[in-house]
Amino acid sequence: MIQESAPSPAIRSAAAKTRWHPFAKLSSPSLRVIADAESGTDNLDFLLEGVPTLVANQEPANYMLNYHAQSDTFDKVDIPQLKKHVAIAAVTTYALADREERIGPRQSRAQVEQLLKDTGLEKAMQDQIMWPLWLSGARGRQP
Repeated sequence: MIQESAPSPAIRSAAAKTRWHPFAKLSSPSLRVIADAESGTDNLDFLLEGVPTLVANQEPANYMLNYHAQSDTFDKVDIPQLKKHVAIAAVTTYALADREERIGPRQSRAQVEQLLKDTGLEKAMQDQIMWPLWLSGARGRQP
């Protein structure tokens, strides 16, 4: 996960440090790379299938207030923030495309289960309808 507005690069686990090594050259005082996961993203099913994923977090500002609402109009766009986020996405895309290897191997179900525990996503999924689907194997990488 690439997260904006952090004082310095931060990586939460040794495994993540190795995986995110290629992004070290992208770090700046306003960016940090962390190994994390959350249930409110469109890439959750990729993560549950063991596919390495990236999620960009931004400062909420007026994001959630207008998210999928009638008030979500062009006049709400923060142009300087938009330009910065486009630049971050472009540099990240270039860094990924320029790599000789993939960002990381596909994880086994056991590795995904460990990620769910390490990041607290297991608890979030238990609080939602997703947990029984994960346990039954209807959602996520098969055992």
